[in-house]
Amino acid sequence: MKKFAMFVFILVACSFGSADERDAVEIAKSVVSGGTLLDIDENIKSIASVILERNPGYDSKRDILMASLKSAMTSEEMLMDMSAIYVEHFTREELLELEKLMESPAMVKWLKNMPTIMPQLVDAQRKYIQPAIVSALEN
Repeated sequence: MKKFAMFVFILVACSFGSADERDAVEIAKSVVSGGTLLDIDENIKSIASVILERNPGYDSKRDILMASLKSAMTSEEMLMDMSAIYVEHFTREELLELEKLMESPAMVKWLKNMPTIMPQLVDAQRKYIQPAIVSALEN
């Protein structure tokens, strides 16, 4: 229900908002989707590889996984929900800066490698955070 409400909010904002607000939503959509720099099929393959590496029993369902990821990651609803979050927290000018940042070589590389890097970063954090939490709660 929350997603639907946010989707309706964005549609209304786009319909009745000022030109700058509509423009901000379009810029946010570009930032969320990685602009023209992010190859969605390559990104989906990368995410699926990480999922299958962690869950080898799902390998026989690779095609179903890929189709589900593509459906979710290319849905207009998800794009609008995520764009709304950016519009809520950034001005139009800041969104333009983010859009430019997305085109930098370092960001292009980060976006390309993010599906592989993020699980590694989470594992690295977990290695230190979980023992700290356990230690704090046991004392």
